[in-house]
Amino acid sequence: MKTHTAKVQLLEQFSLGKNTGQNSGLEIEIFGKAEDKDGPKLGTIRIGQGTFEWWTKNAKTETKKGKQAPTGSWSWSEFAALMDQKAEK
Repeated sequence: MKTHTAKVQLLEQFSLGKNTGQNSGLEIEIFGKAEDKDGPKLGTIRIGQGTFEWWTKNAKTETKKGKQAPTGSWSWSEFAALMDQKAEK
């Protein structure tokens, strides 16, 4: 059976209301449908205290020079508005 796969990594121990570290949060790699293994990578989501960030499948979240800018970044209010727009369609 083909299913989507998500690999979750806790970047540091964190609480949405307490941490302020740049690398604290939750990172989720999303993979497409496949039979018995990961399908093609669709992208990466990073959830932190103040933002919801998205990197496309080919974008790198980290390099030797440090964290790379995400493909898209939204505050929680902006992300909620975006999801509300999608729900209305």
